[in-house]
Amino acid sequence: MPSWRRWSPCRLSGSLSWKRWSRSCGRGLIRTRGTLRPPSSDGYAKEPAEKNKKRSLRRRSGRKPGGQRGHEGHHLQRREDPDDTVLHEVESCECCGRDLSAAPIEQSQSRQVFDLPEMPALECVEHWTQKRRCECGHLTGSGFPVGVSAPVCCGPRIRALGIYLVSYQHLPYKRAAEIVSDWAGVSISVATLQAFVAQGAEGLEEFLVEIRSQLTRAQVAHFDETGGRVDGRLQWIHSASTDTLTLLTVHRKRGVKAMLAAGVLPGSRGVARCTTTGRRTAISKTSCTRCAARTTCVS
Repeated sequence: MPSWRRWSPCRLSGSLSWKRWSRSCGRGLIRTRGTLRPPSSDGYAKEPAEKNKKRSLRRRSGRKPGGQRGHEGHHLQRREDPDDTVLHEVESCECCGRDLSAAPIEQSQSRQVFDLPEMPALECVEHWTQKRRCECGHLTGSGFPVGVSAPVCCGPRIRALGIYLVSYQHLPYKRAAEIVSDWAGVSISVATLQAFVAQGAEGLEEFLVEIRSQLTRAQVAHFDETGGRVDGRLQWIHSASTDTLTLLTVHRKRGVKAMLAAGVLPGSRGVARCTTTGRRTAISKTSCTRCAARTTCVS
């Protein structure tokens, strides 16, 4: 007999039989704290990281927001000898359309983009713009490409690598920053990686709308959920999928409310498959009242 079973509190007190105590543990009525059972056996009934669930996990530091005094900081430095130079010439006047190829250059500006080439070696591409004055007196200038938004910035490949390591490989930000720094030879901070991920998420709005639209029109869609930890608390990762599409959303609830919040089930006109009988019944009832029985739920 295992030691934790032999010395369990319920066995010593005699108030509960071993069978009843096991059932209580399975329902989450008894926690492993104060017993010899492993904490992993708590399952989804594990308490949050904080005793007070309404209290934020963050602590007051007494410091002002932003960089602190004496903080060295990390940023890109301009290079005097870029690997390549791209000239964005002014070809014609944007006012009258005349040819400006022979007009004198009155102003010029450069911005450098540090990006990963096809081979893993950092290269610097310097972008230049021009401003030319037409005979009519109008001053016309060329513009920088999309993404070249600062005098020195990271390019799309190095941004994609950071997002890939954090969002797909699920590496901690600190480790992902170390990998990018070692591979590319440029210092990338954790805050910079967080900005990459946030900016990448902003560009996925149209993509997510299209995914939801295709899932809604699918003849058969599968719905499921699993537990996960977000900031030390139990939340639920819900999936809506077909053979070729998958949408993952995170919600505090496990049931139908969370599945409806994902934005697929309310407008679905096909067959919704769910692996849980209780959830399947709830979906059927909710679909009848909210979706006019447009969704059929089967096992």
